[in-house]
Amino acid sequence: MSEISIELIRSLAKNYHIFDLKAALALKVKEISQTDLDEMEILENVIEETNKRIEEAERNYDLNRAADLKYGLCEKYNKQLEKIKLKIIDTVNNLFPNFPSED
Repeated sequence: MSEISIELIRSLAKNYHIFDLKAALALKVKEISQTDLDEMEILENVIEETNKRIEEAERNYDLNRAADLKYGLCEKYNKQLEKIKLKIIDTVNNLFPNFPSED
């Protein structure tokens, strides 16, 4: 839940005339699955750990291992993370269809 900024909630509440911040937050929590947020955090940690293993393999000149990790596991985890992020973004976009994007 810490990833969802209070400023974003306030902005959404203001733009959608939801004057009760708690109501806006409750709406977000209902729409964004905690499981997705937890899975995203776990994957970010796994990717960070995999990157450390890649760096260690490169320092030890175990370039085959580094390549396996980089282009195998790390790529797989990054794709999974991107899917989860897109799912969360899609949920938010469905919740607030007229909210301007960051693009």
